[in-house]
Amino acid sequence: MTQRLLLVSQLAALCAAPAAVVAAQQRDTAARPADSLRVYTLPPAVVSVTRGNPPINRIPQAVQLVDKTEISRARPTWGLDEALATVPGVYAANRYNFSLDQRISIRGFGARSAFAVRGIKVLLDGIPQTLPDGQGQLTNLELTTADHIEVLRGSSSALFGNASGGVISIWSDPAAPRQFEQEIRLTGGTFDRHDLNVLNPYAGRTWYKWETSSQFRAGSGSGLVTLSQLAFNGERQHSRADMRNVNGRFHFPLAADWSLAVVADYGNDPRADNPGALTAAELAKNADSAAALNITQRAGKDVWQAQGGATLRHEFASGGEATVTLFGLKRNLTNPTVPAYIDLHRWAYGARLTAVRPVPLGVVQQRITAAAG
Repeated sequence: MTQRLLLVSQLAALCAAPAAVVAAQQRDTAARPADSLRVYTLPPAVVSVTRGNPPINRIPQAVQLVDKTEISRARPTWGLDEALATVPGVYAANRYNFSLDQRISIRGFGARSAFAVRGIKVLLDGIPQTLPDGQGQLTNLELTTADHIEVLRGSSSALFGNASGGVISIWSDPAAPRQFEQEIRLTGGTFDRHDLNVLNPYAGRTWYKWETSSQFRAGSGSGLVTLSQLAFNGERQHSRADMRNVNGRFHFPLAADWSLAVVADYGNDPRADNPGALTAAELAKNADSAAALNITQRAGKDVWQAQGGATLRHEFASGGEATVTLFGLKRNLTNPTVPAYIDLHRWAYGARLTAVRPVPLGVVQQRITAAAG
């Protein structure tokens, strides 16, 4: 009898529980203010596209602008990965192995490259850093002189020719100053993370970089000359690098609506060691060591490159402009690797002609661009 009464009381409690929950929900709903249940209608969002010549942040394409502050402020400026870290769709892998360069991918293009930059067009003040075979190199690049970087993603990059899975265009700003301006920058650091009381065969692994830029008037125009050096003694054994650059930018106004821009770059990397990959056992034993075969064969590279170019620009009185660009480069590369010895000597040159004219179609202003190169 007692068990039957207990069972009946439990069934009554279970039946009463849903009703109590419903009553509690009704009380909570009644206690809320009337505004919490009101439906709000947001104003519509209007997206418009102009056919004029808007600033880059209003172009209806996948374009990203990286300004000077984001490029060099509080950064050692070792490579493009620092400047492009926040650009959507761009992945820059820097293994800090200067013999292999950086690997840059834009929306997947260039991801299959084992070294260097492939599938992507790289421009430095309008001068291609991408060779005719589609391989790009950054030997001449000095980021501390860059005023801004334009990154173009998507199918529109096909307008730039070969190796255009994306475009990275780096621009300096040789604006004419009122007086001579000199800027000196020195940064440095160390990779020694071990206790100083413990004997460490790789202690003293340090790096430093100095850069000096001079901006001045050159007749009626302006000039910008930059010298820099990066001395790198990496965290791992056999990872030294010595990278030196001289960059010149000159701008001269000529007759009315005519101007001439001249660029000259020289990069010399006499040493860039390649420590190579380690096996799991070697990594567990000493993560800072290098592959024995890389040390024996002195794997690395010694490269220098000289490049120059000139751009003649004419602005039409009725709008638009025409430009003619001539450029050339000489590149010497000595690259002993574990399976082979690479000795490369290459000349490359080119020309580009571009014309832009406004063409009104009724009330709509259009522009026609024609280029050959």
